[in-house]
Amino acid sequence: MLENTKIINYLLVTGCFIAINLSFYVDAQECSSNDDDAGYMGSISVTSSNKPCQMWKSLSDSSAFEFVDSIEDSGNFCRNPKGENKKEKAYCFTNIQTREWEYCTIPKCSGCSKVHGISYGSIQFINRQLYDDGSYQPGSKILFKCRPYFAVYDSTSGPLEWNCGNNGKWSSNKLPKCLWRGFIESTPNCWYYSADNFYPNSKPRRLYYDTKNTANGTQCINWTKFVNKFKNKDFPQEGKTNAKNYCRSPGDFEPKCPISKTSLKKCGIKQCTGCSGIPYVKYTSYDIDYIPNTLENTMEAGSTVNYRCSAGTLIGNSNITCVNGKWEGGLPYCSLKYCSKPPPTPDNSYVSNKRFVYANIEDYAKEYLLFDQSTYKFVCKPNYKFEDESVTELVYQCNSGEWTFTGKNSKCVLESRNIPIPQAYCPLPENIENGYRAKYNLFKAGPNQYYGEFEIACNTGYKMIGNPKVACMNGSWTTYPKCTLLPSCSFDILYKPAENVKIITSNLLYSADNSGISVGSFVQYECLPNYFPEISQDDLRAKCLENGQWSTKIPVRCVMQ
Repeated sequence: MLENTKIINYLLVTGCFIAINLSFYVDAQECSSNDDDAGYMGSISVTSSNKPCQMWKSLSDSSAFEFVDSIEDSGNFCRNPKGENKKEKAYCFTNIQTREWEYCTIPKCSGCSKVHGISYGSIQFINRQLYDDGSYQPGSKILFKCRPYFAVYDSTSGPLEWNCGNNGKWSSNKLPKCLWRGFIESTPNCWYYSADNFYPNSKPRRLYYDTKNTANGTQCINWTKFVNKFKNKDFPQEGKTNAKNYCRSPGDFEPKCPISKTSLKKCGIKQCTGCSGIPYVKYTSYDIDYIPNTLENTMEAGSTVNYRCSAGTLIGNSNITCVNGKWEGGLPYCSLKYCSKPPPTPDNSYVSNKRFVYANIEDYAKEYLLFDQSTYKFVCKPNYKFEDESVTELVYQCNSGEWTFTGKNSKCVLESRNIPIPQAYCPLPENIENGYRAKYNLFKAGPNQYYGEFEIACNTGYKMIGNPKVACMNGSWTTYPKCTLLPSCSFDILYKPAENVKIITSNLLYSADNSGISVGSFVQYECLPNYFPEISQDDLRAKCLENGQWSTKIPVRCVMQ
C-alpha cells in the first residue's frame, strides 16, 4: 500500500493530480570546479571590475539562455550559460538596455563544487569527502532520488548518479528531472465511475481504451456502422468517427463495442480500483487525505474527502471514503436560508437603493436567492418626511433568511398638517383642458383617495375664468376654473411693415389656435436718424392687448419734421 499523503485543497483536473512544486536545494559553493565556470551555481553578483550584475530574466531574449539551474535561480549571479551564449568563463550583464557585459572572477575549487537539489526529489551523498573550501574530493558520489510517485522520464534529463572525478569535475552538469508518474504513464486500461456516482444516472468514466476486441475475443466493428441513438456528443473526447472500432462507454454501461449493426458486447475491461474526481457539493470547499494510484490516475481505496461549507450549515456526514472504486458515505449538503422576497415597503416610502449578495456565483442575478448582507433602502415619498428628522433612510438587511431592520426607525409623515383630513376623501383630480396644476398641497390617503388643495394655471394663450384654487370638500373637489382662448391680434404687424424705423427688440408668438398673434407679444421700434414718431414716443412700442387689439396704430411710422 502506498504511503498516505495529505494535501489541503488539492486540485483535481480530469482525473489527474496537479502536484505542488516543492524544491530542495543544497547551498552552492562559492567556487568553480571548471575552467570555464560552466557548473558554477554560486551567488557572486559583481564583475571583475566590481560592477553590479543585472537580472538575467530582464533580458528581452532571456528564454534563449540555458542555465545549469534555472533562469529564476540564476537571479543576477555570475553564470556561464550553455549553448550559443556560452563564453570563456562566468560573466553577467551590467546594462540590460545596451547589453553591456563583463567577466566575473570566480575562485577555483580544489575539488568538485556543491550543486543544487532537484524539484520533486532529494540528494543522497555516498562517500562524501570535502576539502577545506567545501568542495568534494574525487571519489565522492551524489545520488539524486525522486519523491514517491515521481520518476525520471524526460529524455533530456540528466542522470540520477553523479561522480566526482580526479580532475575535480562532476561526471555530469545536467540535473535530472523528476515528473509525476500520472503524467508519464500510459492511459490505464480500466474504467471508473464519474465523480457523481451518488446519483442514479452516474456513468462510467469515458477513457481512451486501446482494446478492439470483446471479452470473448470477437473483433469490434466501427462505431459509425452501429445503428443506434449514439451521436458525436456521446463521444465527448474524440467524436463518433474517431472512436473507430475501440471499446468505449458512450452510454450508461461498462466499456463495450459493436460487433454488428445492432449488437453491443462487453470488452472485458476491468474496473479501476480507485475513485475519480471529487464529487461537487454546492457551497463547499474540502480537504483530501488521499492515496494516489499513479498507474490508474485515481485515488486508492481508503482516500477520504472532508467537506466544509463556505456558506450555510453542513448537513450530513462531512467525510466520504473511496471504497471499491466508488465514493461512499453519502454526500452532505449546505443548508442555507435565503431572503426569497423583498422586505415589506414601509408606509409612504419607496425603494431608493438595493444591494444584492449571493452565496455562490451560480446564484448570481437570481433575486429570490438573496443571501446575508443583502440590503434594501427606503426613503419617504414626495410630500412626506421622516417623523424623526435625524433619519435619512430606512435600511433592511437579510440575515439567516429574514429581513431585519437596522439603524433608527421612523415613520414617513406628511410634510404639512395645516390641511385638515376630511371625513370623506376625493378621487384623483381630473386634468383641466388648456391648463395644469401649478401649485398643490395634495395628499394620497389610499387607492383613489386624495385630499388637500391645488391651484390651476392656464396654458399660454388662454385666460382663466373662475377661482384658480380647488380643494377637497365633503368627498368632491370644488368647482374647477375654465381656461378660455384669449383674443389674438391681427397679422398686420407682419404684413404692414413699419416705415423709417429699425427694430430694437421683439417677441412675437402665434396664438394658441394660430389664428393671429398671441396676447402679450410686442415689437419695440426706433426711428431712423432725422425721423420722429408720427404720433408719440409711446407709439414706437406695439403690444398685443388682451382685447385683441394692438396698442398703437399699425403700421408704425416715423416722419421728418
